[in-house]
Amino acid sequence: MKQFLRRMFLDRAIIDAPKPIRLLIAFLITNLRYRSSWQKYIRIGGSPLLTAMDRIRSDLAQKLPEGFLVKCAYSYSPPLIETVIDNLSVEGITDFTIISMYPQASYSTTGSIDTTLRQIVAKRNHLAVDYLDDYHQHPDFIAFWTDVISKRIAELGYSNPYLVFSAHAIPEYHVRRGDGYPESVARSAEMIASQLNLNHCVSYQSKLGWVRWTTPSTLDTLDHLLQQKAEQILIVPISFISENLETLFDVDVEILPYARNVLGIQMIDRVILPEGHPSIINLFTNLIHR
Repeated sequence: MKQFLRRMFLDRAIIDAPKPIRLLIAFLITNLRYRSSWQKYIRIGGSPLLTAMDRIRSDLAQKLPEGFLVKCAYSYSPPLIETVIDNLSVEGITDFTIISMYPQASYSTTGSIDTTLRQIVAKRNHLAVDYLDDYHQHPDFIAFWTDVISKRIAELGYSNPYLVFSAHAIPEYHVRRGDGYPESVARSAEMIASQLNLNHCVSYQSKLGWVRWTTPSTLDTLDHLLQQKAEQILIVPISFISENLETLFDVDVEILPYARNVLGIQMIDRVILPEGHPSIINLFTNLIHR
């Protein structure tokens, strides 16, 4: 956990400040927050990302033609992107396609990966690296969400839920610099809600630190919908394609209990993300072939 936090807060894509300041912030956060962060993971039974990623890796490997090798890599915890590429290049592999697990591009997520890949290619200019960093409008991405939302509505017995597309917040200074993430999130949400013919809005969750993050917050949005007499609400974690701390803790442990027990919203739940889904595998296959 300490290693993960230190790597993340040393990343200039996360903290846009000179390196000495990032070092100080990383030191403080690593030593002050790691216990509370670790307790969150304990409470949700550990991170589900490794299992979900391995399922996607396995399904994609079966879908692709012979000759493709599919591996998982991570930005801040092992196996790191640079380590995986190094190990494969030693085996003689020189052609790489990197697929981001973030559907909507952003400076602090896909932008960070792009920086890492540029550094790798600068050191090893014999490698060919293609980076697929955004698919928020792809038909298979929209099909994925319309399918899992429809199934969840049927499971819950809802008739006409209001969709709250809750995205991971980003610092507003990124938006001022031109980060198009909020527009991409809004576009995804509009396309999905239109397919389902349901009312919707976009909100943000999981802010961290003292800087201003994108708004409105999901909690404020739920309070507003309560005032508007919304009877059925379904939260859609639009910026993820698999379960993680932000869904299992931030939504399930913090947001939903607050909505039910404090705001008094009776019919509210969220979409559960599957470990693997045919539309996601089709999406990645089509992106690779393109």
